[in-house]
Amino acid sequence: MLRQLQISYAPASIGSLSLYTPVGRTFLSARISTEKAWIFMPEETTSSSDSLPLRQAQADVDATIFALGGYWPPLANLARLFEECGELARAVNQAHGPKRIKASETLAAAHEELGDVLYTVLVLANSLGVDAETALRAAIAKARARAADAAGA
Repeated sequence: MLRQLQISYAPASIGSLSLYTPVGRTFLSARISTEKAWIFMPEETTSSSDSLPLRQAQADVDATIFALGGYWPPLANLARLFEECGELARAVNQAHGPKRIKASETLAAAHEELGDVLYTVLVLANSLGVDAETALRAAIAKARARAADAAGA
């Protein structure tokens, strides 16, 4: 579970705060914008059998990025996303396409590559200040509308 606390701050302190502190195996992170500020405090890490809500995942990604020194610029994160998509494409091509694995290569695991893509999408969303859950809900609504239009046509 994620606890979110609003804090007071001086206008001169707008930006990302270097407030990442180890708390067991999790981290605290803080974000400050012109409108409000948050401190994200994961209460515990999520086990692999627990569901992971999108907002919790986005906060967990934020904490790991701050622990590693902060975000790259959004364009660099986009380039990183394309790199990860290429690795996923290679894994899918090896498993379902004509790509043969050379003796010097290892079989790419699609689930690992897809995990890297999802992580990097959340990195990009965070670096752009986009709420991934809101964006996904809007995309699903748009797809449902298209499907309804196609069914009615």
